[in-house]
Amino acid sequence: MPRPRGTKRIQNTPFSVSQNHIAAIPNLYCPGEYGNHSTYKEWITQDRPRLSPQILVFELPNRIEMESGRIKEVYEFSRFCWWKLDIECNVDQVESLENSMKPLSLIFFLCILLIPSVCFPQKTFTVDDFSDVFYGKIHFENSVSEGSSFISGKGWTAIVDKKSGNELIKVEFEDLHLTLHDGKALANIKERPYGQLSPIMYEDYNFDGIKDFAIEDGHNSCYGLPSFSIYLADGDKFTFSEEFTRLAHEYCGMFGVNAAEKKLSTMTKSGCCWHQYSEFIVKNNKPKAVSVIEEDETTLPFHTKSKETWNGKKMVKTVERKLDLKEIIPMAVLSFQIEKSNKRVVLFAPYISNLVYALVKEDGTIEFSYPENPRDGHSKFKFHTTANSRSLTFGNESAIYTIYEDTKDGKVGVKVSTGGKTFDLKGIKKTKSGILDLDPGVAKFDNVVIY
Repeated sequence: MPRPRGTKRIQNTPFSVSQNHIAAIPNLYCPGEYGNHSTYKEWITQDRPRLSPQILVFELPNRIEMESGRIKEVYEFSRFCWWKLDIECNVDQVESLENSMKPLSLIFFLCILLIPSVCFPQKTFTVDDFSDVFYGKIHFENSVSEGSSFISGKGWTAIVDKKSGNELIKVEFEDLHLTLHDGKALANIKERPYGQLSPIMYEDYNFDGIKDFAIEDGHNSCYGLPSFSIYLADGDKFTFSEEFTRLAHEYCGMFGVNAAEKKLSTMTKSGCCWHQYSEFIVKNNKPKAVSVIEEDETTLPFHTKSKETWNGKKMVKTVERKLDLKEIIPMAVLSFQIEKSNKRVVLFAPYISNLVYALVKEDGTIEFSYPENPRDGHSKFKFHTTANSRSLTFGNESAIYTIYEDTKDGKVGVKVSTGGKTFDLKGIKKTKSGILDLDPGVAKFDNVVIY
């Protein structure tokens, strides 16, 4: 979408944008220049990027025609600099500035002429709430919004020895988001994984009884969440740890610390339907994974959970897949319980065009399914019908399976042929729901061949 250009018109005044009130933005009309959006407000709220959920990022057009009123508390983001204006303009002032300075932004020149000291400020915040021995400094080269509880920009963070004044750690960042509390920056706020994270964390990460530092270095973890560089206490200094830092870069935000169990924890994800949760112990002053759990719902309605656990010698992996039988049985083509067993056969079509077979335990755990991935349309079923019976056959490298249904007496079951032997898993008629009718006139499936 192109940037706004030409003449814009502010219809509602006063013009204001506050941290939590996007609705305060007036509608700015510019027909034909916002794609499918009718107003500038729609354009900036739907298509423009945001730096954080707290402050809306937008740019004012080069020319503004005002019917009346004033511009108040307008924030414009440009190259890591927040400009806050608290000025009153009348139409003549605006037009005069525009006419004399057309090549450049109106807001830029209002800054220069009226409040130049606010445009490119530098600011250092002292963080002194975490230690009697050390304090922190968070310095912004620009982007400081005076009077705001939210700051964003480029700069550095340092840890200083109170007694000597020596700088022990210094970490530079290209972009850091800082939330102030009554005008102060605080340490050790950890609302994992998506909440507020302080730029300075002071905790014991390697469980040696001495606190270490985690210093925010940008937004390099998953989905642009804050990332941290880890410095371990090492005598009278702090030493950067690449291994611990990876835990605060390759997952989502800062890792958790369980001091009682001496374990660290991480979380990462991909979209809505895949999550990974890991636990680490510390061995030889490095984190070592002892548990990795993955929850995968990318092949719904199958819910897959895998777990890798350290047994003292190696990681042992188990995989469990489940179905919600209460949800699946009513929509199944055919379903019945196996005799002398709590297992249930379910033949259903989760993606309409693909048929899926599953043998499911009472708790929903899938013992076997075909195809293994319900989205796989290449694995075929063969459907056969006679005057008195219907059957559906499929197989893999180890066995051939045939689901059968007697159309006269209603008997159902599954015959499994493997290793030269055939086993008949008879179904309980009174538990049957649906019928094995896959005639194309009744139901058509892409992975079913009629013969």
